[in-house]
This record gives sequence, C-alpha cells and structure tokens, in this order.
Amino acid sequence: MITVLYVILYTSIVTWAFPPFRQHKTKYFYFFLILALSDPIHITLGRLLGVNRSYYYLSVTLLLVLSLIEFKVKKQILLGSFFVLIIIFTSLMGDTKVGYAVFVACQVVILIFFLRDLFIDIRENENINLFYIVMILYIVSIIIKMVFYIVYQSTGYLYLFITNIFQLLIGIYFICYNVNNSRRILLFKKNVNAINGD
Repeated sequence: MITVLYVILYTSIVTWAFPPFRQHKTKYFYFFLILALSDPIHITLGRLLGVNRSYYYLSVTLLLVLSLIEFKVKKQILLGSFFVLIIIFTSLMGDTKVGYAVFVACQVVILIFFLRDLFIDIRENENINLFYIVMILYIVSIIIKMVFYIVYQSTGYLYLFITNIFQLLIGIYFICYNVNNSRRILLFKKNVNAINGD
C-alpha cells in the first residue's frame, strides 16, 4: 500500500509540473507556477538542508496568497513582510500545530479569492466556469486533509490514497484547461436562445 501511495504521490508531483504551461498568459499563471515548483523544491531542500516541512509549505501558501492579490509592488512588499513575520512568530513558538493552523487559514483565504472570482464571473457571463469549480474542490480537499491531520495527527493511508488520486486528476484537468478555455455551464435558458440566434 505504501509503495502504491508513493507512486501516486510522485506521479502527482510530475503531473502538477505541467499546468503552468496551459495557464501561461492567464491571471493565475504565477499561482500554478508556485504550485508546480513547491514539491520539487521541498524534496531538494528537505534532503539537502532538512528544511521543516510544515513551515516550508506555510511559506509556499503565503506566496500563493500573494500571487492572487492585485496590489501595487510596494503594497505586495509590505504584505509579504507581514506574512514573513507570521512565519517567524509561529516558528519561534515551536508548535507545529500552530503552523498548520496558519496554513489552513491561508488556504481559506485562497478559497475566498476563488469564490469571489467565481461569483464575479457568474455575474458578468451568466454561466458557471468549470475552472473555478474544480479549483474550489481542489482547495477544499487540501483544507479537509489538513484539518483532519491537525485533529487526529494522522490522515491514514486510505485517505491519503483517495486525496492524492483526486488531486492527480485535478492536475490533469489543469493541464488541459485554463480559466479562458474551460467549459461553461449555462444558467439561464435565454442564453441558449441567444447563442442559437433566436
């Protein structure tokens, strides 16, 4: 079971290296680029320098939040400095659970960003972009997995197997689709009539 889990895990890491190519020239390019680089960098730093896993992924999550904020450079620097202070604070406390809790909080912020973009897109186009639905499901799966780990200190092999398969399939989806070419679900019948020229 462990061998199969590792095969799925590393397959997922390789799969997530490709979505940035599909997401190029979209507003989420840097978000996907950070996701693509996070695991390979962690594997390298973990083996060479023994970097703490929880604080590394907390740092990555903070970068993901920054990639979604449309601020001027100066404001991004200030916000980035604030996030760095959070990392230092949680590191000094020496409590891994605190780091994971901040990680979950940041993931919730990311979820709110994509929910906002989904509702704006629905309002402007009167349809649902499946890109946002898949992204929201992906983020929710990360939050659930981390909350489960914080509470029980373990996720279990079966749960890891299911979530990693799920995230692998989502990675494949983002290789094929981005926010601009993803399929859309029409909300109102009048949209269908408009498309047909009725």
